[in-house]
Amino acid sequence: MEMECTVAVVWGVLWRGPPSLDWVLLLVALCPVCATTLLLWHRHRLTPCRPPHLLCPPHAWHPRWALCVTLLALGIHASVGALFLAALLHALLWVHCPLLGVRVAGQWMHPREWRARRQLAACYQLADLMGLSDTIYGHLTARCSPATGHPPAFLINPFGAHFAEVTASSLVKVNLEGEVLNPGEGGSGVINRAGYVLHSAVHAARPDVECVMHTHAREAVAVSCHRRGLQHVLSQTAQIVGPASYHDHEGIAIHEEERTRLVKDLGPHSKVMFLRNHGILLCGASIPEAFFLMLTTVEACKIQVLAMSLGSSDTDLLRPSEEVAAATHSIAASFCPEGRGVKELNALIRVYLEKGGPQATCRRHPYYL
Repeated sequence: MEMECTVAVVWGVLWRGPPSLDWVLLLVALCPVCATTLLLWHRHRLTPCRPPHLLCPPHAWHPRWALCVTLLALGIHASVGALFLAALLHALLWVHCPLLGVRVAGQWMHPREWRARRQLAACYQLADLMGLSDTIYGHLTARCSPATGHPPAFLINPFGAHFAEVTASSLVKVNLEGEVLNPGEGGSGVINRAGYVLHSAVHAARPDVECVMHTHAREAVAVSCHRRGLQHVLSQTAQIVGPASYHDHEGIAIHEEERTRLVKDLGPHSKVMFLRNHGILLCGASIPEAFFLMLTTVEACKIQVLAMSLGSSDTDLLRPSEEVAAATHSIAASFCPEGRGVKELNALIRVYLEKGGPQATCRRHPYYL
């Protein structure tokens, strides 16, 4: 392709004559296009080229295409036509193909949505690697910025896909009424009814929550079955999690009337809720925060289960004061200026997804997050 572009440039020069003032005007007009091309190349350099990898845009505008059309514009060499073509290319690159020009299932999407897809897909694969998946059950959802004129929507895994199979482009986009807005690549767009009922309730009632994660991790289910639930002062890990809310078990959550009771039990501020005899529900102001809370809550449950399995009486367990627990929770909540969970998620991506791990799919994490 680069050879054809070079021929076009040479042809333009030979047919139109030597360079003149038109070239100066043309180069000035093409500066935005060249800048866009460099940005596209930089973004592409940090991304693998072969789908269905986690980060690879399935229908991304390849940087070489931008370079080709730029060289072809240089080959035309006519001042009026070249200026018009440069303006047209500039508009196409920035309006119809913003930054990466990513399409999923034939639909263009905003870069913020593609970023949310990448982060959420990483969380699915990390959750599986860390033993937090339950074959095709359990859900991690993230609110995505809706396009103008569209209702609020969130991303969810397609029903039938294992956590290890979830990719950025396979996630299904649905609105709060359950209508599929984008079925994702390679799937039918079918989602788990229980997952929709559970997660849509939280996304609709809590605008401060960007991400909701639900897992059936064994230790978390065990604690949800205990009458006292999570003892938030028992360990430092539990103190970081803080007090949790609880929702009584009503069977598999397929009935929409349960959403009202679930939202009431969650409350306006709680971010950790135990679903009795079922699992846990984590809420985060960002995807990294929700994933951090999921890991920390499961770890706190493991510690509690181990401590209570020592065979001693309950009075033998050492419990710090509520004041110490509250201070620990407050310090941990403001520990990272980048945002809660960002450093942790970055580290997990570097270790498990970048350095030759079982699901290695990317080259550098800055583009990932």
